[in-house]
Amino acid sequence: MLASSVTLPTSSTVNASSLYNPYKFFAYHNTTQSLGSAAQVAFNTEVLDTNSNFSSNTYTVPVAGFYYFKAQMYVSGSAAVFNAISIYKNGSMLLFGDALVPATGDVSVGAEGLVQCAAGDTIRVYHSNSTTQTVYGQAGLPYYTYFSGFLVSTT
Repeated sequence: MLASSVTLPTSSTVNASSLYNPYKFFAYHNTTQSLGSAAQVAFNTEVLDTNSNFSSNTYTVPVAGFYYFKAQMYVSGSAAVFNAISIYKNGSMLLFGDALVPATGDVSVGAEGLVQCAAGDTIRVYHSNSTTQTVYGQAGLPYYTYFSGFLVSTT
């Protein structure tokens, strides 16, 4: 039998202010980019940046904790090649995703995951491929190439 109501804990630690998370962002690229190997992906339009920690294609972690990051890019190629996207923390690769771009087609490739960070860590997104590829973006919905993240919990 399902309960018809749920009782919340009466602890003083559960209140509206404890549910507020000021650390989140979402940015995308609104035009195409031509990217070669180990090129940083540009995100020139912010949808939200609640604490102003995203700037110059980089998220600077404001407080220590566990963060969830996701990066996605929509790629077109002229030859069948693998395309990779990587999320870096302080210059070192943390998360990786790749996909085969067909010789006459497009593909979305993404990377995402939970990352433990210290205050001041920098998070960036890179494209990896042996050949130059076109990474698509567009002004408005749907977002083709984007980068987002939020604080899950403090440490």
